[in-house]
Amino acid sequence: MRPFFKKYVLGKERLPLKEYLAYAGLDFEVTSYEKIPTYQYVDVLKKSLEQDNMVDISSIDGTQAMSTLDLCKIAVDWKTDDVVELTYKDIGDESEFKTEMVTLKGISDNPTTFQEVSVRITKMEKMNKLQRRIYSDLFEKE
Repeated sequence: MRPFFKKYVLGKERLPLKEYLAYAGLDFEVTSYEKIPTYQYVDVLKKSLEQDNMVDISSIDGTQAMSTLDLCKIAVDWKTDDVVELTYKDIGDESEFKTEMVTLKGISDNPTTFQEVSVRITKMEKMNKLQRRIYSDLFEKE
């Protein structure tokens, strides 16, 4: 087992799951999306945009704000000294939105990022005898 652990556990190679799961009659598909800044990084950026007179940020650069994931996706290209359009409710008049241009400060050139990954495992439509037997042993009750 040493070579396996060295390669896949201690090393950086991905397990050949597509190959391994095929023995059991399973298709394996991984879809990964672009790397985006982490939620924590974007929360800090959002707080840096907030002013004392703001009740709630409504949008940044026209993107409705705002789940943190939405912010992460638009923040991927932000750099220090970029100017963004900020729309918010003012503490003095919460029924009205105000818009102003805000200069971004303190943005890292190399922010921590994460990458969303989607994994899909499905039963193969056509299986050979061995695959059917392994699949049956794993998933079907006797």
